[in-house]
Order: sequence, then C-alpha cells, then structure tokens
Amino acid sequence: MVIDIYNGIYGVPGKCGSRYWSKTELFDKWDVPTVLRADFHDVYNRKIKLDYIMIRNPLSHLKAGLQTEIMDCFDDVDEIGNILKRFTDTKNGGAHFHPKFCEQVYKLWHTSNFKLKVVDLNDLTDFLKSIGFDIPYDSRDFGFLEEPNYKSKTEVWYRCVELYPDMINQLVKYTETDLKYYKALISQDKSLTKSI
Repeated sequence: MVIDIYNGIYGVPGKCGSRYWSKTELFDKWDVPTVLRADFHDVYNRKIKLDYIMIRNPLSHLKAGLQTEIMDCFDDVDEIGNILKRFTDTKNGGAHFHPKFCEQVYKLWHTSNFKLKVVDLNDLTDFLKSIGFDIPYDSRDFGFLEEPNYKSKTEVWYRCVELYPDMINQLVKYTETDLKYYKALISQDKSLTKSI
C-alpha cells in the first residue's frame, strides 16, 4: 500500500485524505520535502519512522480503494479479479488498501510504546488546523465526478460482488477483523496487545 510522508513525520496512506493533505503543499511550510507514494512496508518495518499516521474505517477504506482502482477497468473482468487478488493479499495488499492495515498500525503503535499518534480521517480538517493549515473542505474536490469513466463506490462494489463474490466476502471478513484494531486505535485501547 502507498503512503505519502509529509515533513518527515506525518504518514498519509492513499484513500486516507491524501488528496486533501496535498493542499498543504501550497503553503510551503514543510521543512522536509514530501515523499509521495512511499511503500507502507517501509513504515511497518520501521525504515521510515513517523510521529503521526492517518487511518480510516476499514470497510470505508476498502470501498474507496476499489473505486479508485476499478473505475478505469470497470469492464475488464480479468483486471478486476487481479485488483481483488492484490487487495486480499495479507502480506502486500493493493496500492490503495491493505486487508490488515489497522492491525499493522496497531502493532506500530504498540512498538512505539504508544507514542505514534493516530488520526482518524473524520478528524482530518481539525487536525490540519491544529498544525497550522486552515484548508476549507469541499467534498466535490475529492469525488472523481469530473472523470470521464466515473463510477460510484456503490456501482464498483456491486460490480465486484457480481463478478467475484467469494473474494468480496473474504475482503469483508478482513475488514470486520481489522475494525477491532481501528476502534482500539481511535479509543487508544491497549488491551489488544496480547492478540498481536
């Protein structure tokens, strides 16, 4: 999965506010250049150390990632299958989704002695304000509506369910498992450390 690194300390995975974060570049405040599309494995393996990381609800993350990757190949059954295979790969995941992302972030949080700060996508506007970026949020800036091949998340979801129901069921199971780590990260619940 890809992750953008801002100022050397803020990790923003694809589909977790990365296009909104890109507006911070207009302010020219960063001391360290932005690293676009780094590999999340480098963060997970601690080659890149972060102070903050963005997350979002796993099912929402899955649906947003599918929309991004499948709109361009909506009629290509084989390519949709390839994307779903990558998304179900628990080692590498796809470019815009990893089936164990929140679990891996939880492990990072634990190994950082709970110093890694986790920011939920729902709190992004307020978080950016807290670090000096007052950027108005307009959902129309992020909806792909202007794309000639636009498909809604719902259209993409049902296309995947129709073509590959078993892989979608597996992905839903992954998101259900990852949801407990997401909730624990948001509430700063340390009790899951025994299960990692």
